[in-house]
Amino acid sequence: MTILVSQSSKSAKPLDRINGFDYLRAIFSMLVVFWHTNALNSITFSDRIHLVIYYSFALLAVPVFFQISLFLFHLKWESKKNYLKYRLKKLTTLYIVWVSIWILFSYANRDINFLTIIIQGNWEETLFLIISGAYSVSFFFFSLIALTIASHFYQFFTVLKLKQIEVEKVTYGFLTISGALMVGIPILTLNTEGTSFLRYPLLMEYWSPINFIPYIFTSFLIANEFKQKKVTFKDPKFKLKIAFLGFCFLVATVTEYHYLYDPEMWRYLLPPYNRVSLVFGSSLILYLSLLPQPSVPQIIKCLSDLSLGIFCIHSYVSYSFLFNTSALSHSVIKFLLVLGLTISLVTVLKKVSLIKHIV
Repeated sequence: MTILVSQSSKSAKPLDRINGFDYLRAIFSMLVVFWHTNALNSITFSDRIHLVIYYSFALLAVPVFFQISLFLFHLKWESKKNYLKYRLKKLTTLYIVWVSIWILFSYANRDINFLTIIIQGNWEETLFLIISGAYSVSFFFFSLIALTIASHFYQFFTVLKLKQIEVEKVTYGFLTISGALMVGIPILTLNTEGTSFLRYPLLMEYWSPINFIPYIFTSFLIANEFKQKKVTFKDPKFKLKIAFLGFCFLVATVTEYHYLYDPEMWRYLLPPYNRVSLVFGSSLILYLSLLPQPSVPQIIKCLSDLSLGIFCIHSYVSYSFLFNTSALSHSVIKFLLVLGLTISLVTVLKKVSLIKHIV
């Protein structure tokens, strides 16, 4: 499937065989583990270096995965009949399976009792539970379902209502508006302590689909350019676009650091994914991954094939009893062990025919 994993070279169609995507899936699935294990916490760096590594690079993982998935959806939308139905079936299955497992895992671990929340009929908490994927990495699947549906209707809108010459202008307009709202709403709701956005979790939490709306339009634009064979350094406009995105990523990163970062609380005043630098950065990465790549090394292909499982399973490994000991408290050691054990576990699960499609 084209969410995080690639198909084998024997069965893959040309649109699935973008070598650059194998690199992205391999690298950024590991960065998800890197982020969740706080891999650099035991190493003495300046706060600024920690900040850049964690917030400007590691946090690009989820936006990059959204970009890849939505890009492929836009690319195949016209050519595949009932493609929306096919995608939603796959995504819904992943969401239901992994959220159910996480709820049971949390109950067994005596963590948050999600079952009590559901049984008591607290509708607000239940709504947040559903959207956030029970406050797990499965929020990605819920948001991707929402964004995929929105992308489908946007495709219909552009086909039925817009002339070809208007499509790009209108899409850039929607991209600008969605980006401004993504950043502007939490800024406007900040109080003097810089925390009031936490009172509006449906709008501002890291798991809210609203944070990821700009990726509908960035992936749409990039997919159209790819179909028109404009993603090449032979095109002077493409060179200019790459330079522009790189410049905007750096400027946005520096601006966010200077004006939206609270050094005393060691966090940004914005929710982690409500930062325009991630839109610029992930768009730049998607463009570069579409350029012709040499043959992919076997280790990268292997990690790419395992990326969905790494994404879904690493949290269980990280929170298991194996790591509830001070002997494994060093962050780099924990990261390497969690990554290694997760890769081993996913490799084994991939061999089980009944579940191989969800890992």
